[in-house]
Amino acid sequence: MLEGFAVVGAVVLVGWVLGRRGTLGPDGQRVLARLVYAVGTPALLVRTLSTTDVAAVLGAPLLVTAAAALAAGGTSLVLSRLRRHDVEEGVVAALSASYVNAVNLGLPIAVFVLGDGAIVAPALLFQLVVLAPVAVGVLDARRRDRADRADRAAGGAARARAGARWSRTAVGLLRNPLLLGAAVGLALGVLQLPPPEPVASVLELLAGVAVPCALLAFGISLSAGPGPRWADPDAWTAVGLKLVLSPLVAWGVGGPLLGLTGDALLAVVLVAALPTAQNVLVYATRFGAAERLARDSVLLSTLLSVPALTAVVLVLG
Repeated sequence: MLEGFAVVGAVVLVGWVLGRRGTLGPDGQRVLARLVYAVGTPALLVRTLSTTDVAAVLGAPLLVTAAAALAAGGTSLVLSRLRRHDVEEGVVAALSASYVNAVNLGLPIAVFVLGDGAIVAPALLFQLVVLAPVAVGVLDARRRDRADRADRAAGGAARARAGARWSRTAVGLLRNPLLLGAAVGLALGVLQLPPPEPVASVLELLAGVAVPCALLAFGISLSAGPGPRWADPDAWTAVGLKLVLSPLVAWGVGGPLLGLTGDALLAVVLVAALPTAQNVLVYATRFGAAERLARDSVLLSTLLSVPALTAVVLVLG
């Protein structure tokens, strides 16, 4: 488990050094985030879902994953509403509380602790097929809505275009690269039609961009601008929901309700206790929404997940 954290930390450190030296220029973080969003993650979706036995993960682990994520994310949305945050910040906060680092931390931890990397498949499937497309769709719709309001304020021509707002939003959702990647990958997985070798090789190369570039973008974000807001209540709320409420819900749903025991119960709780994924910062950067909240949530949850994951292993292992 510690080895997995060390690998991730080393790549983030490289990103921090690049940011401090200005190697990638002032827009390096945003370019990497866009690359992950438009190329790396969709390729990862198609590659992963097309070779996954979808029927095997559509069971108790997926139900536990969905319950834990929806409980943490739903609670975050309610709290954001009570605090009168805007929609974009509420979505980013909900992602920070529910979107687990299933790839670059979940996989090595699953292998080192339980010897089976497949235990992260339900979380990966739920996040890439449900959480990410829905959240990104809302952020994209809000961005288009702001653009429409600005146009309407500019004059009559904008008012004529305002009637087509919802149709443009729907088209934008259908053209969303995450949604397209998830749909294609899921369809291939259900039909058990993995891509042929030349296409699979291309997807493998492009999917390899997702994890390292997301980590590098995170490292660059740490080197630029103000440091983490250690007393930010929003970030600490997201971290608390992520590392406390989410694993507790996973334990309650997986154990008493679904009857999971032993390694099966340990696996779902361990995945629920993973820290916030760097992809949350990628999405926040892509749409210019609550970037600092996303960055601080990723940093704090990653640091505190070491004792949280250790406690889960000691109690349930």
